[in-house]
Amino acid sequence: MRQTTCAVMATRGLMRLSGLCFRNYSTLYRRASLIAQFRSIKKQYPEHLLLFQVGDFYEIFGEDAALVSSRTSLRTCIRKKTLLAGFPIRALAEWQKTLLQAGFKLAVCNQIQERSPNGKLMNREVVQLITPGTLLEPEGDAANHLMSIVPGPEENLGIAWLELSTSKFQVTMITEDQLDEHIERVSPSEVLLSEKTNQLLKGGDMGTTQHIPSSVKGLISSLVIKECQITSIPGEWLKETAEPSETYKSILTSLSKDGYSSLESQASLSILNYIRHTQRSLVPFLRPPLHYSHTNHVTIDARTRRSLELVTPLLANTRAQTLLGCIDKTVTAGGKRLIRERLSAPLTNVNDINRRLNVVEYFKNRQWESDWLVTALKSICDLERFIQKVATGRASLEDLFLIGNTLSTTHDIIQYLKEDLSKESDLQEELRGLQEFPKLTKKLNSAICKKNFTIKKGYSMEADRLQKQLKENETQVDLLANNMKERFNLSKLLVVQHKQFYRILETTKTQGKHIDRRSLRSVEETQSAERFSNPELEKLNLEHLRLTTEYGLIETRIQSELLDKVRENTSDLLEAAQGLASLDVSLSLANVARNKNYCKPVLTNEGSVFNIINGYHPVLSSAVKAQVIPNDCKMEEHKTWIITGPNMGGKSTFLRQNALIVILAQMGSFVPANSAEISVTDKVFARVGASDNLTKGQSTFYTEMIETAHILSTATPASFVILDEIGRGTATSEGVAIAQSVIEYIHKAIGCRTLLATHFHELTETLSNRYDEIGSYYTVAQPWSNGEIILTYKIEMGSTDSSYALQTARLAGLPEPVLERAQNLMSVRKEEMEPVNKE
Repeated sequence: MRQTTCAVMATRGLMRLSGLCFRNYSTLYRRASLIAQFRSIKKQYPEHLLLFQVGDFYEIFGEDAALVSSRTSLRTCIRKKTLLAGFPIRALAEWQKTLLQAGFKLAVCNQIQERSPNGKLMNREVVQLITPGTLLEPEGDAANHLMSIVPGPEENLGIAWLELSTSKFQVTMITEDQLDEHIERVSPSEVLLSEKTNQLLKGGDMGTTQHIPSSVKGLISSLVIKECQITSIPGEWLKETAEPSETYKSILTSLSKDGYSSLESQASLSILNYIRHTQRSLVPFLRPPLHYSHTNHVTIDARTRRSLELVTPLLANTRAQTLLGCIDKTVTAGGKRLIRERLSAPLTNVNDINRRLNVVEYFKNRQWESDWLVTALKSICDLERFIQKVATGRASLEDLFLIGNTLSTTHDIIQYLKEDLSKESDLQEELRGLQEFPKLTKKLNSAICKKNFTIKKGYSMEADRLQKQLKENETQVDLLANNMKERFNLSKLLVVQHKQFYRILETTKTQGKHIDRRSLRSVEETQSAERFSNPELEKLNLEHLRLTTEYGLIETRIQSELLDKVRENTSDLLEAAQGLASLDVSLSLANVARNKNYCKPVLTNEGSVFNIINGYHPVLSSAVKAQVIPNDCKMEEHKTWIITGPNMGGKSTFLRQNALIVILAQMGSFVPANSAEISVTDKVFARVGASDNLTKGQSTFYTEMIETAHILSTATPASFVILDEIGRGTATSEGVAIAQSVIEYIHKAIGCRTLLATHFHELTETLSNRYDEIGSYYTVAQPWSNGEIILTYKIEMGSTDSSYALQTARLAGLPEPVLERAQNLMSVRKEEMEPVNKE
């Protein structure tokens, strides 16, 4: 039987056996003072759902109960004229998720052991506030960010974001036009705004906010479209508070000495104060904030991220339809977070990109070694999050055992790579966080038993003595049961746990009739069974409870000592966790490159090189069973491509695949092509697909023009732009004029690499004849005599004068009379245009 580690439960058992049963908490509902206590605490947290501990349950009263019942499956009842709902304390993690998803912020109010001065009520206090961005144990492996945004007097904003469960803290300063990109990239669960800023957001719209700084106007258009919790915080939280704890002094020192701007410091301080406010007595470990550099990462705006489906699919509700789903073969939680982070923020430094590529190549060429490392990584825990559990004192002996196991695996990995780490400088730099912890590993592995996560035999003489006595006690109880079974000739007599009597003997009612009540007295009956005890069993129970209490105290002391040992290595352990995650990502990308025959891209800082040989769409190649047709994209002669061809001919796919190749290459991944040479790109833009914004009264064409204007105002010569059918949402003549002027502006004023797909065939002749660096290309289609076409999906230099609209409509299933009428109309209009053409 597994020994309990809870001394409190053992004490309760002693009190029960002594006749001092715990108070039935249902009687407390008769006391108006309990409800008064609830209301008093609730007044302090009006915006939170108060989870009020009553015995072994969290109770919710009154209007809160009705609101919870309307949004979730939690049922209500009426007790003593009070509406209430509740759930067991042990189910907090499960209900926490449900309640947060329903839009609630939670205030956890626990009983304190000391009673109130009048002696009638348990003291209660709020021990933690739980909000979407402050989860210490978020569900799944994905990052869960808390973000703070502090607008400046003009267009600048300070932004800080924290992943509390892993303690990763970042900060930067942006302009309002960059806000969408950062919110889309970080994807925060909760956003902090000062009360003043939030009032401005609630008080106006874009037509009535002329007095509001442009930085705040940017918030109006950005945050309303995001599914994140917006929380107002006091303005004074943007400033340093008095008497910071020792844990956070280093962060305050970093903010004051490391060159952070005033807005960046304010955003960081607001997060720091919010964490102190919500976590109360818990003191989570936070790493000093890292400065996020825009120049070191590729800019990918929010619309481009969505259009290219980097991490979120547009239509299908499956991760497999995204670029992340295509390349993520990681096996650790830390690796999954890191590969998403790298994909969301590709690099612009050639040396850093090449270091990552070299490590991927190293593992790609060593499949056997890679497979061994992947198998080893599968056994490790989420070290970053486990370290936070240790920091907040919530780590169990099982958690500590898993940390010890992870450190043992880390030792094995380092030894396995030892020779290569000494030779390969890129490998050494990429995995620089990896390190061994021999003393800590030995202590954890020698202290905790794998079988039941108790203190391992030989670690503590006291624990060994008590475990031996507990085992002897259990043997005596089993012996007592066997003696009684033989004495009364019973076929079954079991030792079972009991809430009130701790351990009792149980048999069927029929066999219970054969038991002498002088030897065993009946203490309880059920429908089919009868339960017994006697003075000898009660004495053994009291002895077992005493031993369990002593053992629990020793176990708690040893657990506390082990937690302290782990805390001493917190920073180094987090570095090791980062090294393991980096290894996992490199192995994942190597696995994809090997299995899909991706090539290693060549990155350069010179010119506007973009030469892709036999490139293809990475997600499409994984999603369809048929062979994907590869295409070249060599932009040496023509920096701008105008691509025409039939619908469904592959134009949009070609545009997207080349943008994705840029992103893959600069995140440090091999790419889907035979060869790839790319000049480093600073920004990627995609104006692809029709969209509108009905909530803002914006049509498809107007939305398209906003997106195009954004590209024209922010693209640079080092950018990569894809445009799909620009100008199609208005009259043809106007659409052609806008499309031509946009291409001319990009060519003359910006000079970046651009791919444009269009059905305006006149653009190809006009622009390619006028500008040497603008070329005409088309998707090849082969017409049949029966009016149908074969789509080859090949891109070739040249142009076509038809989009094969009728053939595409026939493929889509339009009725034949409709197609015949359309053909007649086309013939009539062609005849009408002929005299005009002759003139």
